[in-house]
Amino acid sequence: MDDFSTSGAISVGYYNYLTDHFAVGGDFCFENMLLGFKAYTGDSTYENKLTPNNVSFSSLMPGVKLSWFNRQHFGMYTKLNAGACMQTSSQSESGGTSVSFAMQVDPVAMEFGGTSIRGFLEVGFGMEGLFNAGIRYAF
Repeated sequence: MDDFSTSGAISVGYYNYLTDHFAVGGDFCFENMLLGFKAYTGDSTYENKLTPNNVSFSSLMPGVKLSWFNRQHFGMYTKLNAGACMQTSSQSESGGTSVSFAMQVDPVAMEFGGTSIRGFLEVGFGMEGLFNAGIRYAF
């Protein structure tokens, strides 16, 4: 691999609390990657660059949030999502598109701020990455 760049995971979600401690909803996540390679000739030399491969991942993941507690300016929760991911590649024998399983598990997550606008930090693994941070609006 000679070159690598990514947009990072960009997510948007909606959750509706059915009780004080249980919410249902989901997340949509998008990420784009550019992978560049050089051809190896076999005698310890490299030829010219090959055409870069542009790969994008679009995931739709229904999920739940389990609230630990929710104070006026601080709350903690766990988030679990599972759904489907559509991968599109500029270089593929199968037409460039495939669908696979997608998930996100955030065992520890926190939000802080006011009653309607809050920042959040999530630690977990899956399609949205290891660390997520952003702004949430409640209406």
